[in-house]
Amino acid sequence: MSDLVMYLESNIGSVERNVYVMVEPHAFMHFIIPDSVKYATDAARRSQLFYNNKPLKVILDSENQYFKDQKYMPIKICDVLLEIGNLVRQDELFAAWRRPPCAVGEFFVAWRGPPCAAVFIVVCLVGTCKFCFTRDTLFSFKGTGKHAVIKCDFMVEFLVRDISEIQQYTDTTSHVILLQLASSPLVSYRTTDDDIVEPFPYDLSDVDDPWIRTIEFTPSGAIGLCNFYRVSIPTQHGAKLNKVMSYFREHMVVENCLRQPPKVQDEPDFGMPVPDPFFCIHFKDDISFEVMFLVNAVMHKSIFNQHQLSDCFFDLLRSQPKYVNVAALKHLRTYNHPELDAVRHLKLSNIGC
Repeated sequence: MSDLVMYLESNIGSVERNVYVMVEPHAFMHFIIPDSVKYATDAARRSQLFYNNKPLKVILDSENQYFKDQKYMPIKICDVLLEIGNLVRQDELFAAWRRPPCAVGEFFVAWRGPPCAAVFIVVCLVGTCKFCFTRDTLFSFKGTGKHAVIKCDFMVEFLVRDISEIQQYTDTTSHVILLQLASSPLVSYRTTDDDIVEPFPYDLSDVDDPWIRTIEFTPSGAIGLCNFYRVSIPTQHGAKLNKVMSYFREHMVVENCLRQPPKVQDEPDFGMPVPDPFFCIHFKDDISFEVMFLVNAVMHKSIFNQHQLSDCFFDLLRSQPKYVNVAALKHLRTYNHPELDAVRHLKLSNIGC
């Protein structure tokens, strides 16, 4: 159906989205400019629209006021490298997932998919950011042992206000922004068999939108466990990146300067599946359940990450009375930002208790 989109864009105007329904040969079109709808209707009425030597008929749906209210276009940057991970030191990032796979320096990464770059989209009007990409996905058929691999589009989406801070720098081949999120993003998918052509990334109503909410799709649980998103943008998209940064500054996103770019490498056991969907540390010798529960609570809030919970950290817990550890961990749980030295901050909290 992309040919039909190209035909209409060249003869009528920019098409926002085309959804092809596999029954009667027809498609639902959303035009960017409202006047294009009237022009298409008039042209069809005069029998001036032909596609594959067949006249096109135009039937208007109820008007969607949302599209009339669009003031400016979303910012769409293609061919970006997306890496999701945790900052374990000020100058070192452990990546848990990467799209697409590539050679790395020293940032710990946990999952690789087939080589298909992601698209970074900032929808300015509604204040959301999206990463979209395509990958083969294994589906199982309920009640049978059969499986099928289906190509799916995935979308990782979060609000601009959920960006705790952003850092920007340039490496040898691209511009890089490092986003720290305050909470995990939303994940959605759709099958490419839906035959959807989407030249412009507008949000649709729930009735029109083909995206389906889903959960973690990385074996290592990177979406739920990690809160740093490293985005490498080709240098030719520098002007678009400047627009994105200006938009972030207008919306008061905290921007910090980096002394030096963090080293990037795969995390330990990269690509290995987590033992359970809700990652947690179940047991440590000589540490009570109450204390371990709070350790997991602090980790799930991304104040500490699993790579920082070393033997020294747990030895420190063993050296203190239970009531001191409980008070210290409850205090750490009130933090609103990650801490890079788990042992040091646990010691400081113990002293305060």
